[in-house]
Amino acid sequence: MKKQKWLSLILATAMSALIVLPAAASADTSVPGTTYSATDSTTAPLSPLAQQLQDYTAALEPLGVYEDKAIDTYRNNNYVNAANRKTTFLAFNNIIVPNYTKFVQGLKAIQTPNSDLKYLHYKYTRGAYLQLEGLMLFKQSLYSQKINYKLFNQANDKLAAGRKLIDQFNTEFEAYANKLAKQQ
Repeated sequence: MKKQKWLSLILATAMSALIVLPAAASADTSVPGTTYSATDSTTAPLSPLAQQLQDYTAALEPLGVYEDKAIDTYRNNNYVNAANRKTTFLAFNNIIVPNYTKFVQGLKAIQTPNSDLKYLHYKYTRGAYLQLEGLMLFKQSLYSQKINYKLFNQANDKLAAGRKLIDQFNTEFEAYANKLAKQQ
């Protein structure tokens, strides 16, 4: 499972694109050699859809702590063999699955105010839930002394399916944010 930290970058980029420059800033009144800063003047208020997007990304931010901890630990324990099976199982049991479960529960608790965000959020939540199922299968495959490769392969399939949905979410979310930015 790849780290989804780039989601934060996409969200930050999308939100920065929604900042609207005042009319004076968009007119060609610049003096050569000077630059305009958005802090030089007040910005126009966000449209209701842009505000909803900003609220949505703000609701996602606190969940990143759980996702980061789970994924960082996963990265440190993603190679399993007979010698490290027990240590890896304990990482899945004590850190990875509990933190990713909190992340998914937090996603499920987020309410989306419009149909576009609801559709996007469904993809994200479904993808994260599939990944959680994959992580739980990984944990289960490592429970006994002999690795259960049937469960191990099922876990990889779940992770791949979840990753596909999350990738779709990221692509469509970026397009949605860009569409809103152009409307501003």
